[in-house]
Amino acid sequence: MGAAAGGEVRPGILRRRVKLTTRVAFHRRPRPAAERVTPELHDYVLERDGWRCIATRFDPTHRCQGQLTFEHVPDAGDNIYGVRAPSDKYHGVAACLGANSPEGWCSTHRDDERAWLALIEPRPVEEHVDVAGPAD
Repeated sequence: MGAAAGGEVRPGILRRRVKLTTRVAFHRRPRPAAERVTPELHDYVLERDGWRCIATRFDPTHRCQGQLTFEHVPDAGDNIYGVRAPSDKYHGVAACLGANSPEGWCSTHRDDERAWLALIEPRPVEEHVDVAGPAD
């Protein structure tokens, strides 16, 4: 069955059971609301940065490509691939699409981005709460 006399396979016997045009769409899980960049935050960061790409502030030879975007800047030591920095004004700068690409300016100048954020958007000092209570 399936082989002709002489051991040859007849043409058309081996058929695909699934159409080649059938594709399963890849749907990315939507981010929780706390992780999303709101339009208000996006506009605030671009306005705060003067509608200017951060790369042009440090590298005068940089030529912007594309529109301005919200670039997430992780804290020092939190540079885990695939884990995005929080979506807040302390972790966001304005960057063009070229600088915000995986091999772009922002990926290789994280320290410059952190210095810029510390200068223009200093974080509030958190009060230390002693859980154990006063020492005797």
